Amino acid sequence: MVVDSKVQVQNSIIVTVGLLVLTILSKVLTDSPHSLNTQSGILLLSQALKWRKIASQDSQPFIKLQHLIFANAYISAARQISKDSELENITGADLLKLKKVLDQQTQATIDSLNSKCPKLRGKLYSLN
Repeated sequence: MVVDSKVQVQNSIIVTVGLLVLTILSKVLTDSPHSLNTQSGILLLSQALKWRKIASQDSQPFIKLQHLIFANAYISAARQISKDSELENITGADLLKLKKVLDQQTQATIDSLNSKCPKLRGKLYSLN
């Protein structure tokens, strides 16, 4: 009977340690900063940066405006599904600053189009 007690104690310790390991692994995996939403946010943010870069190379204002609007849409989507702090920690990007720059570039493009094409005035909405 003494041997059975030792086996039971050993089995209890093994099961307890196993459960602790599973609990810790579960906690680590679910609290990972690389959750599915964060990964999707990073992908959306990379698309925003891609469209911003494309817009910076555009010479035609309408196309530039379209690309800036794409960039704004992607960064807004990224910020909707992921926390700013998580995206900033992982990517190193300052999202508020990036959004402000995109808004300024979009507004400047709208102003440029309005001055070059007065008939468009009032049809392209300012961000202000």
